Amino acid sequence: MLLPGESRFGRYVIRRLLAEGRSATLYEARHTHPNLRDRRTVLKVLRNRHNTEYFLHQARAHAALRHPRVPAVYEVAEEDGRPYLARAFVEEAAPRLVIGQEPWPVPAVLRVVADVAEVLDFAHRCGFGHGDLHPRHLLFGEDGAMWVIGFGEYPSAGDAAFGNPHLLAPEQLAGAPVTPATDVYALGGVAVWMLCGRAPFAHLSGQELFDAKRTGPTPRSVRAERPDVPAAMAEVLDRALAIDPAARYPGPGTFAAELAAAEHVAPRRRWWLWQ
Repeated sequence: MLLPGESRFGRYVIRRLLAEGRSATLYEARHTHPNLRDRRTVLKVLRNRHNTEYFLHQARAHAALRHPRVPAVYEVAEEDGRPYLARAFVEEAAPRLVIGQEPWPVPAVLRVVADVAEVLDFAHRCGFGHGDLHPRHLLFGEDGAMWVIGFGEYPSAGDAAFGNPHLLAPEQLAGAPVTPATDVYALGGVAVWMLCGRAPFAHLSGQELFDAKRTGPTPRSVRAERPDVPAAMAEVLDRALAIDPAARYPGPGTFAAELAAAEHVAPRRRWWLWQ
C-alpha cells in the first residue's frame, strides 16, 4: 500500500487513501507537473495483475465515455508493471448509500433512478455497459446531481466474486455479457435498496443466493416493507428484477420512466358481480 503524503507513484504524489476495493486501491493524488498540481485526482491502482489486460482495455473504453455525470479519465497507463487509471475527483455533498441506511422517500428514489438511468442509456448508446452498478458507485455532487463511477470495474464475465452478488443479474452468474437489461436489473436493485434500506435477497448469501437468482423465487415485493409505495411501482420493480432478461424493460431509461409514471397510478379496484 502507498503511504499518503510520502509515496510517489509515477508522476503522482499520494495525498490520502480513499478506498480499498476487491481488485484495486483508490487514492486521492496530485500530479507533479506544475500546471497540474491543483487538479484533484483519483488514482485507481490495480492490485491483481492477473487482470491487467482486461483492466487496461476497460479503462481506455471508460476514458472514451464523455458524459457530464461520469468523471473524466485523465490517464490510463502502467507504472513499474502496475496498471492505473487517473480520473477527476468528485466532491461529494452527501455520503454514499450504505447497507442498513434508512429508507428513502419515493420522490428522492425516483430522482436518483432517473439520473442514473440517463447516464446508463448514454453509455449503452456508446456500446459500453456498466455491469457492477452499486451504491458505492453513486456519488452525490455538490450541485445535488448524481455522478456514476465504476465503469469497467467488472473484470470478467461470470466472475461474480467481483460484483455485489445481490445486485448482479442472473445471466451474469452464467457468464453472459453486460447488456442494457443487465443494468436494468442492477438499477432496479438499487431502487429497492433505497426504498427498503436493504438490497434484494439481503437475507440470502452464498449458494442460496445464486440459486434464488437463477431459478426463483423473485425478491419479495417492496410493499411488504413499504406499504406506502404504490402497487404500480412495485409491479415495475418486479419486472426490472425478472430472472429472464427478455422479460425486463429494454433499457434503464424506459425502466426509470415507467417507475416515475407508476407513482401516480390509481390502485386497481376489484369489481364483483353483485356490486
